[in-house]
Amino acid sequence: MEKLGDYIALFTPYAMRLSLIEMLLLAFILILFILFFVLGILIKDRGGWAFLPIGIAFSLLGSSPWIVEMAMKKVFHPIELNLGFNQRLSFTEAFFVDGVITNQSSRTFRGCVVTIKLAPPSSKPMDEIRYRLKPLVVKKETILRPLFPRESLTFQYTVDNLNYEGALTSKIEVSCF
Repeated sequence: MEKLGDYIALFTPYAMRLSLIEMLLLAFILILFILFFVLGILIKDRGGWAFLPIGIAFSLLGSSPWIVEMAMKKVFHPIELNLGFNQRLSFTEAFFVDGVITNQSSRTFRGCVVTIKLAPPSSKPMDEIRYRLKPLVVKKETILRPLFPRESLTFQYTVDNLNYEGALTSKIEVSCF
């Protein structure tokens, strides 16, 4: 029994990062997994139809991190990002990003992380996938300021020392905690 307790204790640092809503969503997905898996076992005598609920069960289990992340960003903790200026400066090798983050949820956030990804524009699908997975520049900035409900926060960041001379496209992501 002590080994089981030690094994469970390994997951406590990860569980402490989850909020109550995230834990409830994961528990709901686990219940759906069990229900579909048992349904698949119960109808195994019906021929090939047993693989459908079992496949749904395992796809729910495999996609649960993405389901929880999408639900948290879109439903429970929505954030609005409005960019004012988002391009390379004219006479320097710097990229300037200016924007406003607005808290659309009813929860107060302790801070936000702004991620700026810069990549060259590509017309080939393989280059687009490559630069989506590994952009030329990734800069993460942490804003440690409380963001109350319906409050806005202005940010301005400069990405200096770019070694790329051509045009750049940017993808700016914001997540608050």
